Amino acid sequence: MLDRLLEWRFINDGEKEAAKTKRREERARYVIDLVRHKGPGACSYLIENFCELDPTLSQFLNLRTPDLG
Repeated sequence: MLDRLLEWRFINDGEKEAAKTKRREERARYVIDLVRHKGPGACSYLIENFCELDPTLSQFLNLRTPDLG
């Protein structure tokens, strides 16, 4: 997920490296908070990729990619 966010320039190298230094549960929280502050496009991209990478959990959490019109 970090590589995808970096590829689309929603995060930078420093943010990716900072995320990698965190424990697993802290990393998830850090990345979600980081992306939330990047705006709706970044949030939509994160949700879309999460749904692709883990469809079972995404369905359980009732995640859907927001329609940004």
